[in-house]
Amino acid sequence: MIAASSRAVRATGFIDSTASAKVASASGTKSSADCSNVTVDGSTVTLNPLVGRTVVDGKTPEVIPGGCTVSIRIENTGQVPLTSSRWTAEKLPTGWSIAQSASNSATTIAPGQSATIQLSVYADSSATAGTIVGRIVSAT
Repeated sequence: MIAASSRAVRATGFIDSTASAKVASASGTKSSADCSNVTVDGSTVTLNPLVGRTVVDGKTPEVIPGGCTVSIRIENTGQVPLTSSRWTAEKLPTGWSIAQSASNSATTIAPGQSATIQLSVYADSSATAGTIVGRIVSAT
């Protein structure tokens, strides 16, 4: 979900409510982990990441740690610039982490324009299968 907030107060004393944004698209890469199964449903971004495992007869399968990237394109559909956009995970399976570079979150998106947020997704040796669900929170 995209959540846009605006705190600008006009001379009339009313809060400016013309800020809005949407997730236009999302895609992921295949590298040491597979993040290519990314979907956007409304404003929610869902990722079903896969990571390799080693399987030895009689032993519990072990996860091979790995990472991949996800790109999320955000469109500013409002009338005021968005000055920050950060990823917020709402569901994250055990052993997975997501990082967004500071330069991605500080991007200003002018009205009618779009910008891409890059996320680094990483699975450690304890990673379990599961869906990652999250949203971008933007502010004016």
